[in-house]
Amino acid sequence: MTKAYTRSGVKTAVELVSFSTKNKYSTKVLDVWDEISNRYDDMISQKAATVKSSSSLVKLDASLNALAKKIRASHQNSDPKKPPLKDAKSSELCCVTKEELVEIVVGWKFAKGKPRYALFKHLNNNTDRDVEQMSANAFGLLTPLKCNDRNNADLVVESDSTANCKRALDEMTKLRGVGPATASAVLCLVRPDLFAFMDDEVIECLVEGKRGYTAKIYMDLNDKCCEIAKRLNDIGSNRKQGVEWSTHLVGKTLWTATQLGTMEKNLDFDDIYQKLQHKTPPKKDGSKKLKHHCDKDTDTFADKTPKKVQKSTINNKGAKSQDREERLAKRNGLKRKGNSGEDTRNSTKTEG
Repeated sequence: MTKAYTRSGVKTAVELVSFSTKNKYSTKVLDVWDEISNRYDDMISQKAATVKSSSSLVKLDASLNALAKKIRASHQNSDPKKPPLKDAKSSELCCVTKEELVEIVVGWKFAKGKPRYALFKHLNNNTDRDVEQMSANAFGLLTPLKCNDRNNADLVVESDSTANCKRALDEMTKLRGVGPATASAVLCLVRPDLFAFMDDEVIECLVEGKRGYTAKIYMDLNDKCCEIAKRLNDIGSNRKQGVEWSTHLVGKTLWTATQLGTMEKNLDFDDIYQKLQHKTPPKKDGSKKLKHHCDKDTDTFADKTPKKVQKSTINNKGAKSQDREERLAKRNGLKRKGNSGEDTRNSTKTEG
């Protein structure tokens, strides 16, 4: 029996996972995932343009990325063995503030997915200190992310157990109005290699049965995103350049696939791969190449010598004045010849 999806485009994300499994996570699969991932910003802009409630999504997405960088930098400088101090000032804690949680994280979540405005009442019942302390406690359970290069990605992922991830999730959900979905939106800011965001579309894509928002469902979704990230990184480990796949990025790419599926019907991943293979590389600037060639073979087009000559000519006023006088004298001589009945053009040719 075919599963019914309540969110549009989910079938496309399911087909992307199926395509990956069918092709045994080959380099072909990696190229397609890279291409889909690159369309994320486009899909955010498209959603912001087409959905009235998502008009501020582009700005919120940028604000969320900036918040992630800030939190990650703070977390990297923290001591994972030292628990957050209950009496510490918010500036001394690696945490999110109440304003950041409500205005940026939840604002982005509602603009990107289905808004549930009733939650604002519960969220606002948390004190500033509640949000700071609970988020600091959750972050304190996680080892700081020290590297982003693919060669060490496995070491980073293995540094925290699934149990630790679950404890961090439980700590965040102690706040009023914060369930696993909102908690995941916060936790993926600090450790994107460990946490995916709990998008409705990603739940329906990866989790069997009816869509739900329990911690158990989230951990199932997260484990599957983590596994896909590892398999993509295994393929790309021999590449010198490319995307380092995190659990969070896998979730983002699956969401992007659902949006592409909504806009572009009958999306074919084999077709995408074929187009990538025949993609014309960007043309190099031929003029620069020619210039370099001329510099090598002749002084005619050399850059340095003409500039020096030009500079000395501009600065030497005497030489410039002398040239002007010679030209005037020559022109006056030609006029006098013209007045005596001589053919000016013939005279010019003879002189040349």
